[in-house]
Amino acid sequence: KIYKIVLKHGKIQNSSGYGFNALNLRRCVQLHVTQSELIVLEKYSFRNLVSLMTLFLTHNSITLIEQDAFMGLEKLKHLNLDHNKIRFLDFQLFSGFYLLKTLSMISNQVEKLNFNNSEINVIELKLSKNRLNSIDDFQPECLKKLKLLHLSFNNLTRFHLKQKVTNESNELFDIQLNVANNHLSI
Repeated sequence: KIYKIVLKHGKIQNSSGYGFNALNLRRCVQLHVTQSELIVLEKYSFRNLVSLMTLFLTHNSITLIEQDAFMGLEKLKHLNLDHNKIRFLDFQLFSGFYLLKTLSMISNQVEKLNFNNSEINVIELKLSKNRLNSIDDFQPECLKKLKLLHLSFNNLTRFHLKQKVTNESNELFDIQLNVANNHLSI
């Protein structure tokens, strides 16, 4: 069983069809692709990595994540996309990932979040050091298990809840919100 694969300082610019899927990595549990000049995560990039629980795609130049790029990663628990150039985050990309607990996108260029009525089960969402100015219509019902939301070191001036923050039992959520080093007025 291959437990962990680290690909560092490579020249992988896209995750096209044969890339990660061409290798027989069905039993791989951890994959780290760092400092590899990766720019685009294409559709079905990781579909054959069915045992993958941890995916690190850090310190690359990712600007685009195509819909269904993470399709097939049903066991994924931790996704780290820190230090890339992602500008837009559509939570629909992670819909259906019931085991995903941590999503980290620290030090990207995220300017806009699209909740799209998606439902993801992350407990910790890290969006610090991005370019978020406002979060309009934050939809906590899309993030029902969220406990920690990191938004520090953005340029936030506005944070608006779309509705009362409750879970399916109509209990108030207990969310720790880190908004240090922003420009919010209360």
